[in-house]
Amino acid sequence: MKKILAFSLIELMISLITISCITAAFAPIITKRLKNSNISVALSEISTKCDKFTSECSLCYSSKCVICNRSCNDNQYKNVGTCLCENCVDRSVGCIRCDAKNCLKCDLGYGLTSDGKCRLCPKGYYSDGTYDCRACSVDQYQNQEGKSSCINCPTAQGSEIGSASCTTCSSKIANCYECSNLTQCTKCNAGYYLNSSNTCTICPAGYKCDGTTNKIACTAGTYSGAGASSCTACPSGQYQDATAQSSCKSCASKTANCTNCNAATGVCNGCGGGYMISGTSCVPKYPHTKTANGSTQYINIDNSTFNVVIATIIGAGGGGGGGNVKTDTVPASPVTPQFCQQYGWVYFASGPHCAITRNAGDGNDLNAPSQAFIRNVSGVILNYYNGNLDSYANRGWNCWYGQTGKGGTTWDPVYDGAFRTVCQYQAAKAICAAWAPNGVYGWQLPANYHLSAWKDVLKSSTMHVCNRYGGCGWNTAECQQNHDVLRPHYIAMNGYGSDYIWIFDNCAASDILGTWRSENVRDPNDYNVTNRATSVRCILSQIPASTTETPFRGGGGGSGYSASNIVIPDSTIASARGGKIRLTAGTGGAGGAMGANGANGNATKVEVLNASGGVIWTKSVSVGSGGKTATASANGAGGAGAAAGATGGAGGGSGYGAGGAGGSGHSAGANGAAGYISVTYQDANP
Repeated sequence: MKKILAFSLIELMISLITISCITAAFAPIITKRLKNSNISVALSEISTKCDKFTSECSLCYSSKCVICNRSCNDNQYKNVGTCLCENCVDRSVGCIRCDAKNCLKCDLGYGLTSDGKCRLCPKGYYSDGTYDCRACSVDQYQNQEGKSSCINCPTAQGSEIGSASCTTCSSKIANCYECSNLTQCTKCNAGYYLNSSNTCTICPAGYKCDGTTNKIACTAGTYSGAGASSCTACPSGQYQDATAQSSCKSCASKTANCTNCNAATGVCNGCGGGYMISGTSCVPKYPHTKTANGSTQYINIDNSTFNVVIATIIGAGGGGGGGNVKTDTVPASPVTPQFCQQYGWVYFASGPHCAITRNAGDGNDLNAPSQAFIRNVSGVILNYYNGNLDSYANRGWNCWYGQTGKGGTTWDPVYDGAFRTVCQYQAAKAICAAWAPNGVYGWQLPANYHLSAWKDVLKSSTMHVCNRYGGCGWNTAECQQNHDVLRPHYIAMNGYGSDYIWIFDNCAASDILGTWRSENVRDPNDYNVTNRATSVRCILSQIPASTTETPFRGGGGGSGYSASNIVIPDSTIASARGGKIRLTAGTGGAGGAMGANGANGNATKVEVLNASGGVIWTKSVSVGSGGKTATASANGAGGAGAAAGATGGAGGGSGYGAGGAGGSGHSAGANGAAGYISVTYQDANP
């Protein structure tokens, strides 16, 4: 207990000493502040225990904080008596920064008055809060209270200082478009110009005004009335060769009978009915000529058209008749050894028939179909082993050119046919059917009995099918005298029946490479595809039939009739004003094909059409008829006309409208000549 009491006494003494020291240290400051505040207080009332204020108050007396260490925000101020932060808005509405006495800055749209208060800016005024409300400038406005800026008046409007709205310039200044302070015009409406008094004057006739001080004279070829903002081009048939004019003049006032002229010079470029341009003058029109040859032409009928004469009208000629031939045929006959041997083909008594010595497309026998020939057979696509090899499926009748071999990747050809073209069955059949060496037709694929007949010749070098010298290897198909080297087979392939030769390999005892089935022509995309391809070797079992022909000529076509100097009545022309004269020169009749007659020529006529397109007058001539075809035993007869076509093919007549010559033999008859029309007419007295 004594220890505790002793400690308490010591602590009490230290506290008293501390208070005394603090009081003594702050005595001058406290005394000054109290004097400034007109407060009389004894030092005994000052204390550092200021809990009744705030923790930031470090020295106080009974009713006021003397030393306050508080910091406040911009929109607050420090009350030194209470050591509290108070809102500036409490001092003045709209105040956002202040001190203990005055507002220092107001919110946007509030003016800061000289007595440190904030006031809401009225319409027509503005403030950013650092100064009192200011009036909007000339040609600006503000239609709301409490704004920090003004708005520029739109074009064609203005305002005075401190305006809450804008007024159109024209309501203050007549015909004014843009103005300043509603007292001075800066631009007038279109069709007016700004004068020296800054008011608006209407644009005079002959000028155009854009509202500025400009007053621009209209150029030649144009005009204007008063109050115009642009000049107008003279209408058709008028001109104006001076500037600053209010109207245009008639073209006829400068050039008699002129209906159109240059708008700026008046130089005539179009005359009235019955007249035409000669230099720069209008002179009466002169006679004209209109022709039609195998075509249709028109003449316009205007108010001055008269004196129309059809000088010449000729009908179209008929076409010549087609020729014909008499055919004598020698029937086909079986082939002979001499027939085959004269062309270098192998003769077989079985059939009998000829066979080519090489496979088609191999390119080593002039008597075999070449690759170029195969490529041009309709429907056949020839692809090469090297480069751009398309798939065989769905690509037409395909053939491939490659190197034969039994398998693997090692190629060791041992006979002349190692490089070989193979084809699908359809392509092989088409190639033989289309081939005609030395002009001999009728080739086809071999049948089984043809293949069997080849057995003996395989031992010779005449036909190249396999390796007749024997040996065992990748590409050795042996052909030995005591071996069954041929086996006719029938195999259905892709829905087609086909005969095959298979060569028996004595070494491997298996069926391998052969004449028809070239099993190992390599296809990089699909090895199996070649199992459906065959080497092509064609045969001929009949000598084709021979024919002789005797030609006969068709009859020539007749010429068309003609007429001349036919006058169209003036009364007819007068009743057709606004209409047309139609000239239809018919085309010649078509020549007949072999065994057919020639056609008649088409109609040749002159028609007068009224304004509604109705035909009110017609003149036509007869056309030449077509020549008759030749028969298989006699020439055809000529067609009727102004000059009949001759029997045996000569065309009738001459010049326009002549009939076409008849055809000879296989040839068709010639077309007849076209019809012809020539018309003269006048538009006015010369």
